[in-house]
Amino acid sequence: MNLIRVSIVEDDERVRKSLAALIERSGFCELVSAYGSAEDALKELVLNSPDVLLMDIHLPGISGVECVNRLRAIDFKGVRPEIVMLTVYEESQNIFDALQAGATGYLLKRAGSEEILEAIQSVRQGGAPMSSHIARKVVQSFRRLPLSPQTQHSDSESLSKRRRSSLSGSPGLHQQGNCRHDRTKRGNRPILLEEHLQKTARPIPDSGSDEVLFLTFMCL
Repeated sequence: MNLIRVSIVEDDERVRKSLAALIERSGFCELVSAYGSAEDALKELVLNSPDVLLMDIHLPGISGVECVNRLRAIDFKGVRPEIVMLTVYEESQNIFDALQAGATGYLLKRAGSEEILEAIQSVRQGGAPMSSHIARKVVQSFRRLPLSPQTQHSDSESLSKRRRSSLSGSPGLHQQGNCRHDRTKRGNRPILLEEHLQKTARPIPDSGSDEVLFLTFMCL
């Protein structure tokens, strides 16, 4: 069994040690490094080659978001680590800044141990773990974004068909392959496709729920 190599960037020593202990007793992860600052992480991460990086946002000196942004310029000589933000900050701007910088997932520190471990597995398998509370904020932000007249005219028919299909309860929305993690970009904004519906034991939400709307918009 190949263990998932995990690194941590967290300035709070108590939280860092707690996360390290969680990783070490998981049974499927290997803790390869833990740092108290982004500066230390940027110097050494390329030597440790983690599969998954748990990153705090509010760090002394270089912030977590800026650290994620700088990691994109580093040549890891192999597979680039997937980054999951793990933070107390749930403001929409922090969320979008982190995702735009290159993070793959976003969890709040109040998440339970099981949710954190599931997120590590999910992101390693190509998912984009995000708590439902964070997904709601993403949906609300999408609802506030106006479409240009040209976009509405050219895309309205195709988008409406895809949205109707996605929201009609089609199982395709929940199957791997139709709504998978996609690293493509529209403009300068990464598009991150959530797979958490099929990776959790929760019932499939109603077709009009924020979770389904979030998946639908991200898949378009």
